[in-house]
Amino acid sequence: MARTKFLQPVAIVGQEKDIGDLLKSLDKYEIVGVIDTDASVGTSSVPYLGSDEDWGKIKSRYTGIKAVLAPDQTKLRYNLVNHYGIENLAQLISVHSYCSRHSNIGLGCIVQRGVTIMSDVIIDVAVKMNLGVTIHHDCSIGMCSVLAPGSRLLGNVSIGQRVFVGASAVILPGCKVGDDATIGAGAVVNRDVDSNTTVAGVPARTL
Repeated sequence: MARTKFLQPVAIVGQEKDIGDLLKSLDKYEIVGVIDTDASVGTSSVPYLGSDEDWGKIKSRYTGIKAVLAPDQTKLRYNLVNHYGIENLAQLISVHSYCSRHSNIGLGCIVQRGVTIMSDVIIDVAVKMNLGVTIHHDCSIGMCSVLAPGSRLLGNVSIGQRVFVGASAVILPGCKVGDDATIGAGAVVNRDVDSNTTVAGVPARTL
């Protein structure tokens, strides 16, 4: 008699179609529903489970359930990590990504299709790497940061906590980006960026 394959139950926190597609492609998760403040986001295939405040009830209903944090807003991700707990976060890594065996990827991270992570990279908790992101050797990324599609971190780049790196932005080797900074889409960063700073342009300048 064939054994039934165990699927990890997960709830998607927030709305994002790309996350649902990634989960389905991995063939190891069962999407039991979505958690959001808007009850209308539920569908027949992915029902609405409740809001963040209902997490305790949801956990008791689905044994071993994990949360998948969808939002791109870095401070919101940080608050959600504190609410749900690091130990309750699912780590998603696309089979169509490349992650060096010499890299370290934290709990709750999302590694989308086409992401490349090279050797000796350290990625903290709940970092979201969207489609086509490239992270070169010896980079470090702080918790709850978000890398938008096509962004690139070249060698030995250090990213703080809750940093947003815009689509197709490039951070050149050795640059350091402080906590809560924002890198605009298409920017080329060739110097350090202070905490709580927004930069944009080529080369990137403070706004």
